[in-house]
Amino acid sequence: MFEKFQECLYKAGSYYVDELVPGEVCAATHFDSESREKWCKVKYKITVSTGCYTCECGMYEHMGMLCCHVLKVLSHVRMKEILAAHVLKRWTVDARDVLPMHLVQYQKDQGLVTSFSFRHSQLYLNCMEVVRLGDVNVDAYTTAMETIMVLVTKLKTIALECDGLGLEERLNAKRARVGGPATQAVVQNTQRNNLCLEAISLDAAILAPSKNRSGGRPTSSRDKPPYETTSKRTRFCTICRLPGHKSTTCPDRPPGAAKPRKESKCSNCGLPGHRKTSCVSKNPAV
Repeated sequence: MFEKFQECLYKAGSYYVDELVPGEVCAATHFDSESREKWCKVKYKITVSTGCYTCECGMYEHMGMLCCHVLKVLSHVRMKEILAAHVLKRWTVDARDVLPMHLVQYQKDQGLVTSFSFRHSQLYLNCMEVVRLGDVNVDAYTTAMETIMVLVTKLKTIALECDGLGLEERLNAKRARVGGPATQAVVQNTQRNNLCLEAISLDAAILAPSKNRSGGRPTSSRDKPPYETTSKRTRFCTICRLPGHKSTTCPDRPPGAAKPRKESKCSNCGLPGHRKTSCVSKNPAV
């Protein structure tokens, strides 16, 4: 991307700018417009609207990167930096933070309010603080209950529209994916009985089965698959090409094929008939 931007910035030096309508419409014309081919477009119209620059070449709409014509206009009006509206996220260091629509709440540029973990934790902490303060004395309890009842009545009308990111909705959706229609019926029955039991049974439903494995390497007495069994390769005689024997014991071996046994010699004096342990030259007393 940076190499492409450098190329556009280099090409911008080949154009000059004429303001057709000051502050609204500009035209970028190539210096060698007379010598270029007839089919080449040498003049481009740039429109400025609400702080955004639009060129008729359409490069920004196609690639999300400003063309050399707009860069020349920005240099002409002495703009020190590219406008934030023209900097797309996919060309920045946070390009990997672009997520699908169902995971958009995890992006860094999204507000924390859209994150279900942030919402649930903040509500839970504040509710626990209300419980702690309301349990101090009778007046605090009465005030807390009156305020809670008013708040519950107000929230019932607002909570009719769900965004699917709440804890209860996510638990129900996860259980439906795990168990299917049969589990959905169990979910409805559990909701009517006990919400706490619902969360516990959901966690138990999605847990991996326990594995009882003994320590150490597996025993060799188990039934091994074919690829683990060892099989010796059949060897063949190099003379008759039959299995069961080697070339040294082959019945078809010619009589003169056996080499005569080499006579052993002393490694000390090089003479046959004795070894170095009984060599005369090694024993000066003899």
